[in-house]
Amino acid sequence: MLVVVLAAILLLAEAAYPFRPELPVLARHGPEHAATGIVSFDGSSILESRGSAGWVAVARRSGTLAVSLELQTASPDQEGPARVLTIARDYLRSDLTVGQDGSDLVVRLRRPGSTALGEPALRVAGLLRDREWHRVTVVVDRGRAAVVADGRRAQSEPVGARPLLSWDPRYRVALGDEPLGDRGWAGDLRRATVSTPGRTVDLLATGVLRPRSDLVVRERARGLLHLEPGDSWPVGLLRLLAFVPLGAAIQWRWSRARWTLLAVALIAIATVLVKAFVAGRHPIAGDALLAACGGAIGCALGAWLAWVRPLGRARGLAR
Repeated sequence: MLVVVLAAILLLAEAAYPFRPELPVLARHGPEHAATGIVSFDGSSILESRGSAGWVAVARRSGTLAVSLELQTASPDQEGPARVLTIARDYLRSDLTVGQDGSDLVVRLRRPGSTALGEPALRVAGLLRDREWHRVTVVVDRGRAAVVADGRRAQSEPVGARPLLSWDPRYRVALGDEPLGDRGWAGDLRRATVSTPGRTVDLLATGVLRPRSDLVVRERARGLLHLEPGDSWPVGLLRLLAFVPLGAAIQWRWSRARWTLLAVALIAIATVLVKAFVAGRHPIAGDALLAACGGAIGCALGAWLAWVRPLGRARGLAR
């Protein structure tokens, strides 16, 4: 029984990593606007579009886009990456993310061969190690994607003739965080424009994006509606496999399948719900379902082993 308890504690600890407790009742709000044209985000502030933005569809069709930012980080220790600009559905699907991961600038661009989050990312190492102003331009044009930092091309790669065809024009645009999520960025913006063929949009102009006031608990609760896993399939497979020996151990101890299934279901649910109280984590029903399936497999394995063991003894005695 001690082994089962220790295994459950380890699984809960993994769910609570990186151990940054946060009550899920913090409120979102709009950023501060200075008279000098600087917009300040504090990690809980966000500007977002009311719905889809027309220029996203234009970028998708044309395969051409330029995003220009002038930004100043409030801290070089922000991770996640902390979202500066996103075109996203939520924390599982995004067309574009410009963020900060430590002192690095990270650009996740959904393109041929990438994941639904735009991985692998384009990274400019050390750009945000200081609190100075930096100019960043993300350009997709003529079959290439490039990141230009402070006037110098820092990253570039070929992306094919129609690189943005997988984009979803229904996704919303946001500054300071994702439309749904809590990986907010703390820092200042004094320029945020996007250019597509024949059009340039100033995202900081009045009325283009709106501030949002909402409770974080409502955002995180929406993840409980997602039946797809929140992590990549390799991580999800590891979660499933981790619950197999747990289910087998409980079944071996109790020899009651219904109680074993109930126990692994409760532990799976607990490992998901604990994420609602950790900064940067998201409770997703799909993760609980995957873990419970692993526990059910373990339950079946434990029941089979319990059946085989006495059968083997009986055969030995018969000989």
